[in-house]
Amino acid sequence: MEWILELRSPALTLVFRAFTSLGDGPFLLAAIPVAYWWWRKEALARVTLVLLLSAMLNDHLKNVFVVPRPFMVPGSTVQPLVEASGWSMPSGHAQSAAVLWGSLAWEIQRPWAFAAAIFIACMVAVSRVYLGVHYPADILVGAGIGIVTVVVWYAVLAKTPWPLARRSLFVQIALPAAALAGWLALAPATTAGGNLPAGAALGACAVLGFWVGICLDRRFLGHTPPKTWRDRIAAAVVGLAALAALRYGIDWALTRLSAPAEVGAALGYAAIGVWISFAGPWLFRRLGLTRSERSLAGAEP
Repeated sequence: MEWILELRSPALTLVFRAFTSLGDGPFLLAAIPVAYWWWRKEALARVTLVLLLSAMLNDHLKNVFVVPRPFMVPGSTVQPLVEASGWSMPSGHAQSAAVLWGSLAWEIQRPWAFAAAIFIACMVAVSRVYLGVHYPADILVGAGIGIVTVVVWYAVLAKTPWPLARRSLFVQIALPAAALAGWLALAPATTAGGNLPAGAALGACAVLGFWVGICLDRRFLGHTPPKTWRDRIAAAVVGLAALAALRYGIDWALTRLSAPAEVGAALGYAAIGVWISFAGPWLFRRLGLTRSERSLAGAEP
């Protein structure tokens, strides 16, 4: 990786910092909800679910491979240009970029979308080596896992009818919850330390919360995107403000109650998932920013 580190300059650093931010948590936590509220709900539900599941897998694999980051190796001269913690392989940014932009391109099904996805994913991946927080092998493995994840996800979705669609609401929620619980119970047996990766556990909470919200929306709400830019902007501002309040408010409240930090984080991630897919759209409806699929169908001549 020395050759790419030798290319460092203030201008390139600015460029690669910008690209690496496309895989950072704050960007994803803002962009995914807004896209879900504004765009095709079913498409963004698929994109978000596969992205969350991929993040769970990534954190799990990091604790299987336990490869230190370049600057963590004793005697290393690599100077990281951004903060990074945890194990190095596979690269979470490279894997998430491949999954996010690849799945969006798959949903759009246009040549320009696939070209843009390849370009953005490659730049995000390369940025991690340039910034000194990953080896080239880390980003190759991460990107490879991301590509396989997208292909398998959409191959299954395209060829296999969703088996829970006609089941009761309880079954639709209980079976995925049991599957996640089973995975969390078995995961520690495969990690180097024999412990459950914290990021994987939080990812499971986010997946379950988001899935519960999807099921509730399908049964009771039928969210549709706002029709005007005024309503879109209002929904984004209200939705993101409430999301931030959830993110930090639950931690604050449970800290005051002397609850374990892990409990607050788990509840926070689950609440964020429910907020994005159901509670937020419900509030938008109450504020008159959106209409339901049912009301729109009833308004047709």
